[in-house]
Amino acid sequence: MKKRIKFILLSILMANLGLAQKSSISGFINNTEGETLIGAVIYDQISKKGAITNNFGFYSLKLNTGDSIKLRVSYIGYAVIKKQFSLKSNKRLNFTLHTVTDIKTIDVIAEKFNRKEVSSLKIPAKYISAVPSLTGEVDIMKAYQLMPGVASGAEGSNAIYVRGGSPDQNLFLLDDVPLYNVSHLGGFVSVFDNSAIKETSLIKGAFPAKYGGRLSSVVDIRMKDGNFKEYHGEFGISPLITKLFFEGPIVKDKSSFIFSARRSYIDLFSNMLTRIQYGKGNTAGYRFYDINLKLNQKIKDKDRLFFSFYTGDDKLSGNINFNESDIDMNSSVKAATQWGNDLASLRWNHVYSNNLFSNLTLAYTNYNFRSFFDAYVQQVYLVEDTTVNPLENPEELFKEDTTTASFGNKYDLAVFDYTAKIDYNWYINAKLEINWGGAYISHHYKPGETSAYMKTDSVDIDYAHKDVITNSAEIYFYAESSLQIGKWLFFDIGAHYSLYLVDNELFKSLQPRLSTRLKLSENLKFGASYSKMVQYLHLLPSIDMSSPSDFWVPATGEVPPEEADQFSINLHYLTPDNKYEFTAEAYYKTMTELIEMKQHQSFFGSMESWANKIEKGGIGISKGLEFLAKKNNGKITGWLAYTLSKTERRFENTPINSGNWFPFKYDRRHDISIFLNYDVTKNINLSATWVFTTGSSMTLAGEKFPALDFYVDDFGSYSSKEITEWEFRDAFIYSGKNNYRMPSYHRLDIAAKFTKKKKRGIRTWSFGIFNLYSRKNPYFYFYKKEKETNKMQLYKFSLFPVIPSVGYNFKF
Repeated sequence: MKKRIKFILLSILMANLGLAQKSSISGFINNTEGETLIGAVIYDQISKKGAITNNFGFYSLKLNTGDSIKLRVSYIGYAVIKKQFSLKSNKRLNFTLHTVTDIKTIDVIAEKFNRKEVSSLKIPAKYISAVPSLTGEVDIMKAYQLMPGVASGAEGSNAIYVRGGSPDQNLFLLDDVPLYNVSHLGGFVSVFDNSAIKETSLIKGAFPAKYGGRLSSVVDIRMKDGNFKEYHGEFGISPLITKLFFEGPIVKDKSSFIFSARRSYIDLFSNMLTRIQYGKGNTAGYRFYDINLKLNQKIKDKDRLFFSFYTGDDKLSGNINFNESDIDMNSSVKAATQWGNDLASLRWNHVYSNNLFSNLTLAYTNYNFRSFFDAYVQQVYLVEDTTVNPLENPEELFKEDTTTASFGNKYDLAVFDYTAKIDYNWYINAKLEINWGGAYISHHYKPGETSAYMKTDSVDIDYAHKDVITNSAEIYFYAESSLQIGKWLFFDIGAHYSLYLVDNELFKSLQPRLSTRLKLSENLKFGASYSKMVQYLHLLPSIDMSSPSDFWVPATGEVPPEEADQFSINLHYLTPDNKYEFTAEAYYKTMTELIEMKQHQSFFGSMESWANKIEKGGIGISKGLEFLAKKNNGKITGWLAYTLSKTERRFENTPINSGNWFPFKYDRRHDISIFLNYDVTKNINLSATWVFTTGSSMTLAGEKFPALDFYVDDFGSYSSKEITEWEFRDAFIYSGKNNYRMPSYHRLDIAAKFTKKKKRGIRTWSFGIFNLYSRKNPYFYFYKKEKETNKMQLYKFSLFPVIPSVGYNFKF
């Protein structure tokens, strides 16, 4: 039996290698600005064989030596290049494609040849920039929230919950380097500046073997390389943000750069209002910024260097002074919360031969969070001087005395990684490609350092707690083969093997990856996949939406790595004219070793280790059906996405829901998204999105009873004086976790863009309306006691009514 299997595998391999003498055509495909094109197609119309460019624009196509070749080079949105010749030996051919404006001339062979990966999504830049948003700022995360299998979090947030996963289970890569925090403004704006982005993709299943470290998705974002020919720029302003983008050659046709910067200006207005209300020297505000820089250097034709840099930061701060003259009291409060990312990478591309390509990456990434609070109070008051005779010196009976008090706290956490990795692409022939590589990652976690103090005339308290800094090392290797058998069957078979060392404990993980696609006809394809993923870190969010205080901690022997197994099947149909596209997909995912914060626990201000504040060993199941219908061509384009899903979690033998199954907070049974894009004229564009989702789950109390709280004095404070009254509070009884479903959520957003070519560039005015019919969607619920009836009443809090926005952009 074993001999028969070996013979079959050898026969398949020999059939794909072929016996005829082969020669290779290889090179890079760029646009007129020198930007490499990812996913461009080079296709021989005679042999019906083709290749697709990799993430750096490189391709390799092996054909029979001596054959007549009729190449067709194409990319969606670009004019086709045709070249005919006789292939006598290995040949190096670089191609430059030109953009086209007439939709009828766009080549569709690229779309048909490009194999549709199972559970993979790509949104063209044209649609990303057209999606309406709350802030008026273009945001790729808002566009992906409109895709099937991708749920949004709280209203306005750009957090994504992919196939029942949590936000920490998404791997965000910027030029091959992970980013830990991808949100500004509490999740309303992402850190990705669309002006600097060349290509994005979201993988929610059928993960290629080179990816690892997260359970639910990979969001792979590639920055622009920079214009090799001439200088161009872009300036934009919206209700919240001002931004600048600039690119151009350092040495023409040899090196280039891009630079982009964004900054919010909310603090400029809030500081002004604070000074008006509280006086000069008082400030209170919030701001964020992003800076991207990329350098690109060609070294002959076989080598290229890339340097990528990103830094982003948020800061919420206040400095308020109070002077209450009527009671002779002076006080001041200073507070700030600051968080952000830093990223830097150096990448070296090398072409060893016409068939072998490599990329070496050295990278650093960092996420940090810092907060502090300081308060100072000084009060002057009169006290009786018992040494003075009131009859002899009544004017000296009372004298001034001063009391002071100061208190505050400080909190710091950070995580940073150093990475070295190598990736190889070996193009054996038109039907067989092998990719392999590996990496070493040095992880460093600073889970939290807390300090607090209180000083008065009679009290001096100072304490600090510091979690042990945890260092861990991760090594992984991967290999994957992309194999075509005949004309109709494609396989991607691979494995990701990792070693993770922490606290002298070694974790080993073999993660198989399998994906297959079967062409049932020229336009109909069936796909199936299986992936195993392992995650060596955890996130303890302080609140359910994306927040600045994301608390990253490592997997340890006490808190093991999370694991997931996912199966999916896929059916994809593209109409012969490429005008319509339909996709249906089903998935089933299991997750183990999940964690959850213990009830009434917080990682702030506590002397306990983080590992004692969580429940461990949770399991999860997510399953669903996804449908996507797209219209690709014409004046009106867009898509309809629908997801039917169910996600549950369980923490057995814990107090969480008494160890029983409960719905995940963002379990959405139904999720519908509609996006329409209408090119009225060449210069006028209209767009609209409508979303409908089943409401989120939340925990509500079913009963209450009065419970004894604390002894308090006449001033409502803890005291050693005589107790004057009993204090009671309402205690609540909960029937289960996430036992209540909020009402369904729905919203309509619209946008319009007016573009005009000016003497020195292109001007665009953008107008948008968020929540057009002002739907009062619930943000959260709370109980409040009615004064008249003394009964508890449940209230809904809605965050955003109808909100207009306007933006201005100028490209030069």
